[in-house]
Amino acid sequence: LWCQAKLMLGRTLEKMKRRAEAWPHFEAALRCEGDALASATFLGGRNRLRAEKFDAAESLLAHHLEAFSDRTTADDAALMRASAARKAGHEKLADERLLEQLQRWPQGDMADAATWALLWPRVSRESWNEAIEIADKALELVPRERSYRAEGRTSYWRAVALHETGNKEEAIKGWKGVMRAYPLSWYALMAHERLQRLGLAKEALQTIVTQTQTPPDPLARIPDAMIQSQRFRKGVALARMGLMKNARREFARLEIAGDPETQRASTWTLIALYDQVGAHDSATSLARAEEPWFGQTWPVGDMRKLWELAHPRAYAEPIERWAKTRKINPFWIWAIMREESSFNPTIESWANATGLMQIILPTAEGLVRGTKIPPTKASLRKPAIAIELGSKLLAQLVKEHPSIPLASTGYNAGSGATRSWRKRFGHLELDRLVEHITYKEARGYAKRVSRSVARYSWLYGRETSESEQLNQGPFEVWAPSLDPPDPR
Repeated sequence: LWCQAKLMLGRTLEKMKRRAEAWPHFEAALRCEGDALASATFLGGRNRLRAEKFDAAESLLAHHLEAFSDRTTADDAALMRASAARKAGHEKLADERLLEQLQRWPQGDMADAATWALLWPRVSRESWNEAIEIADKALELVPRERSYRAEGRTSYWRAVALHETGNKEEAIKGWKGVMRAYPLSWYALMAHERLQRLGLAKEALQTIVTQTQTPPDPLARIPDAMIQSQRFRKGVALARMGLMKNARREFARLEIAGDPETQRASTWTLIALYDQVGAHDSATSLARAEEPWFGQTWPVGDMRKLWELAHPRAYAEPIERWAKTRKINPFWIWAIMREESSFNPTIESWANATGLMQIILPTAEGLVRGTKIPPTKASLRKPAIAIELGSKLLAQLVKEHPSIPLASTGYNAGSGATRSWRKRFGHLELDRLVEHITYKEARGYAKRVSRSVARYSWLYGRETSESEQLNQGPFEVWAPSLDPPDPR
């Protein structure tokens, strides 16, 4: 209990950014054994790295890797050891450690971060030949990224490096590959804009989409085991009566045995059912877990309805009305809402952000001026009010930062932070500017929201047939420009 208490005190102080006070608790926990010692070496090593005590960080993280290499934190510790080496000026050692990490844990959740830690120093200093060489090594070890922050990142920047070194043909091939393998991702958008500059984007997109082969439709049937399940039938009955809390409880207890296709069909049946009864938060939550599968195939044919289920137009009337009033893109509101709350109107975050648009009370107090809306959490839990205030904030942000990716970082990190990034990096093209955003969360948020806007634009941006959409080029509905924004 003493060991657990020390670790909890240390972690709490870390969360409060009081790292100097956290360290003595981690140091004390180094006297513990088993799980507590594993946590103490890992958390203590991270603490020392953040305090730039590189020797101490190296010692603790090395011990963690040696004694606890079978834990899920092992690749995290390896990444931090490489970071410590780089910050201490040992560039070659850092690269060696990162490559070793990719060899040992190619499927680890830190593989994407390790690849970027190898590639970014080359990209940032424009060492393009080195960037190509390191990208080739990384792609051989980890051919495909899995994080939304990184979908197609290595291949995209490899193509940029090829273009910068004069190998235009291979660069074009690389950008097309990103669009093909990572539909509607941030880096697919950036690749499309690169090809747009060369006058090749429309033809490339048509070819990729036309050649897309879709997997079997998981909604083609409801598994027999599901239909025969008493819990499923009971859940459906409860949903029809509007008792969604009870229905969710029954569905959550469903256990459908079978092969992966049967499991997938069961999941998508529930997603479709939740969508039918307007439980968009439950539908979106389940669909997110399916993204590694459906996100590999362009939303055409049978796949299109799956993408639509994963990107519902919940609360359409107030969103379209306020988007028109505020003169902003309605798909942006849906994108923010999907990423912030997954359409749960009553959710509240650890930072006390409330409702569909995850607004905190100090922000609400400024947004309600001139209205009769009380700035309370109860107000923010009402969808109509959340959308009215959230759309007002978005309109303010995009007026100051006229670019959806950058205005979105203002929604996440504050307009002041975005202003400082534009002042420092506003002369750079958008792809490089976003990589320079100093807050990891805001950097990922810009990419995540942008890809959601692109997805909504593709799915709902034209009220025409699919063939007409393809001929007209759906990316024309919304695509971020690479042109450097005005830094002022």
